[in-house]
Amino acid sequence: MNKKLSVLFLRLSFIVLLLSGCMYPEDKKVQNHTPYVDQVQTVQAAINQFQKDNNGILPIKNSVETTPIYQKYVIDFKRIVPEYMAQPPSNAF
Repeated sequence: MNKKLSVLFLRLSFIVLLLSGCMYPEDKKVQNHTPYVDQVQTVQAAINQFQKDNNGILPIKNSVETTPIYQKYVIDFKRIVPEYMAQPPSNAF
């Protein structure tokens, strides 16, 4: 009886270990890591095209007056995806 339980435990452990590779997060996979410079250039091109098509309006979210300058002008990706770029970069917030 102990030998059967040991074999069963080893088999289940092996299956769990094997399947845990399938649960690796999508954003951590190698194919989802585009170089940072390429992402910046892609977003900048999409913003430039959006601005050109919308009479100089930028795709940014509105913020309050007291917001720090570096946090004030956040890109609104909902306005440029999917028309100007396929999807937002993986490191976009």
